[in-house]
Amino acid sequence: MAEVVASHRMAPLVMYRMFLLWDPANGDSPADLIPADGDLLAAQPRGVVFSSAGNDFYPQVDVQVWDGPPAADDTRWEVTAEGAFDAPAGSVRLQALSGNPAGPDIALGRAGRWRLRASCRGRGEVAARVGVDLFFEGVEEWLVQLWPAAEGA
Repeated sequence: MAEVVASHRMAPLVMYRMFLLWDPANGDSPADLIPADGDLLAAQPRGVVFSSAGNDFYPQVDVQVWDGPPAADDTRWEVTAEGAFDAPAGSVRLQALSGNPAGPDIALGRAGRWRLRASCRGRGEVAARVGVDLFFEGVEEWLVQLWPAAEGA
C-alpha cells in the first residue's frame, strides 16, 4: 500500500486561469502548453499546466509526494485528471505563469518520470468571482498527488 512521504500546502497566483508544476532542470517552463477547453490539466515531459476556473487569485493547492500510486478518492472532488512529466533534478516547482514560485521547490526523492493526479473543487464559486473579486485566497481547492512512474511508463 502506497504512503505519503511529503505534503506541502501552497497558494500559487493564477494568471490567465493557469498555474504550473515543473522541474526547472527541464529548461524552459511549460507555460506555452495550454490545456484544452474543459481539461483540468495539460501534461508533457517538461511539466504540467493546470487550468483554473478563476483568474487573478490564490487557490489552495496541497501537493503530496507518494512512494507509489495512491488510491483514488473521487468522493470529495468535482473533477480529477491524471498525467505524467519528467523531473530530471528530482524536484518540482509550483508557480504562476509569470515565474513567481508559490514556495520552495519540492524534493521528490528521486529523478525520473513521475505520474500525477490532480483533483479540484470550488470551481463554480471561483468562476462566479471572475471580474468581481481580485487576489482573494482559497475558494478553489486542489489536491495534486505525485508518485514515481513505473519502469518504461
